[in-house]
Amino acid sequence: MKKRKLFLAVIALSVILLTGCGSSVPEDVAETFVKALSSANIDDAKEVSTKKVQDRIDDLVNACNRNYYRELTDESVKAFRSINNVKNPKEIGWDLESKKSDVQKDMNDIKELLTKKYGNLEQLSYKKRQKVQKEAIAKIAKQYLEPMIRKALDKIKIDIKHKDEVSNILSQLFISNPKIG
Repeated sequence: MKKRKLFLAVIALSVILLTGCGSSVPEDVAETFVKALSSANIDDAKEVSTKKVQDRIDDLVNACNRNYYRELTDESVKAFRSINNVKNPKEIGWDLESKKSDVQKDMNDIKELLTKKYGNLEQLSYKKRQKVQKEAIAKIAKQYLEPMIRKALDKIKIDIKHKDEVSNILSQLFISNPKIG
């Protein structure tokens, strides 16, 4: 609903501000602008706009992004608290222990692939080794932790709109601080 209101606001704003677009044929500019906005192609819309219109578009996009990230943060906190308040985590599918051997096998496979890609991992610079470790952890999180979080959220029946994004955020949180998870 919010996105639709924002879209309508952008269209209304664009109609008002189209008079500022520089072109010899205003109809062509208007058509290009509306088509670009309706397909969410912000760059094309800005391309046929004046600096003033470009700034307004940027303001609207930034406002959308702030609201989206605020909503994601609120949902992530809500999900984290809900998962944390469960008395028996296995009831909601929170069971990494049973997947330990699978995770270990996959970690070894990933290490082998990364060794083929980068050579001897022990000889990499500290920065490069950190990057490689993050890459490996991200693969494991995507394969095991995120689905487990989504399953837990489904079983808790928590109402959130961005389940995949929240699962990703929580998996990153749990990876960065294992004592939390």
